[in-house]
Amino acid sequence: MKLSCSEQATGVGAWSYWESKKEGNGRMTITAQTPSMVTYRLEFPDFGTQSTGSIELQPVADGLRVVWMDSGDFGMNPLNRWFGLFLERLIGPDFERGLANLKKLAEK
Repeated sequence: MKLSCSEQATGVGAWSYWESKKEGNGRMTITAQTPSMVTYRLEFPDFGTQSTGSIELQPVADGLRVVWMDSGDFGMNPLNRWFGLFLERLIGPDFERGLANLKKLAEK
């Protein structure tokens, strides 16, 4: 997998791009940011699809809850809708690894 990032490392407009023969290509761009939430656009150019998502920090009695959401519309294209059925299996493990890494960093 080949990874590249924008010169801007943080904040609105920062992006990362990946190229992978196995997983396909994609791009994630930060579109909004507050102290408790980051919103992003996730694009899969090989499939002509995109989604929007957010990572939100919510205070709870014993610390913080991290809520990571992602949603998109596959329209009426049958191929895109079929792809949507497998999307959680494709990107879910990456989200889980990201949350696990975030937990490790937060607990240090």
